[in-house]
Amino acid sequence: MKKTLTAILTLLFAAGLSFGQNLLNDSSFESGNLSTWNLTGDSADCYAEKNKGNAHSGEWSYHYWKKTAFTASLDKKITGLSNGTYKLSVWSMGGGGENAIKLFARGFDNSGKEISAQIKNTGWKKWKQYSIEIPVQNGEVEIGIFVDANKENWGNLDDIELVKLN
Repeated sequence: MKKTLTAILTLLFAAGLSFGQNLLNDSSFESGNLSTWNLTGDSADCYAEKNKGNAHSGEWSYHYWKKTAFTASLDKKITGLSNGTYKLSVWSMGGGGENAIKLFARGFDNSGKEISAQIKNTGWKKWKQYSIEIPVQNGEVEIGIFVDANKENWGNLDDIELVKLN
């Protein structure tokens, strides 16, 4: 039985099927920068923060705070995907009170449709994971996090994962 299971798994990996593997590079921001992401917003207010106390894992996380109200989006386009269902997830914590925070995906089927999950922060170190399922039909997807914050709202997001489910 063990040899049969090993042979099946070997064939699956050889065929390029990697279920459960995070497809995002630097998903916990341990590089210390946002160079693999597109930031729309002020990089002085939204940045990779080195503070183990504010990270879900490691020492770095995506942090936002500003003295005045602001909006920001952190996103990236992933191409070369096989069609199927993917799960996008992120861990979030913060002071709360934002107008909106959402995890989103779009451009996955050429329809212009967006799938999103609303994020609600409830306090420091009160981490919660949010996720969405994405039916990729065209081999690509744009993923991201959007923040519409009031003055002095703050938060941290970490451990973003994109995993193929089927």
